[in-house]
Amino acid sequence: TIVCGPVLPRSSADAKRMKRIGKGKVLVPELFWKVVLMPYGDDVRAIGFVMPNHNEKVGRKNRPLTDYAVTVDSVERLTGIDFFPALEDRIEDRIEAEARLSAW
Repeated sequence: TIVCGPVLPRSSADAKRMKRIGKGKVLVPELFWKVVLMPYGDDVRAIGFVMPNHNEKVGRKNRPLTDYAVTVDSVERLTGIDFFPALEDRIEDRIEAEARLSAW
């Protein structure tokens, strides 16, 4: 399961500081997030990513994708979203607190 989206402002003061484009003055997020869950089998796991919204060439000459890996807990704090509330609490707590790149 993969879920992704922009990091949106939490207050009108934050929104006022964001870049806007076009006639409609659409907010341009500075960051995007992605959360990946592998819920099947005995090794349930999850990982999060937070990436800047600019022209960096990920995984090429600049920073590799692994540099953006974070815990799901950190993405939840950043977005205010509880991603996996239907999971059993002990499993949810464990997988959201770790970012095991070796598992992917």
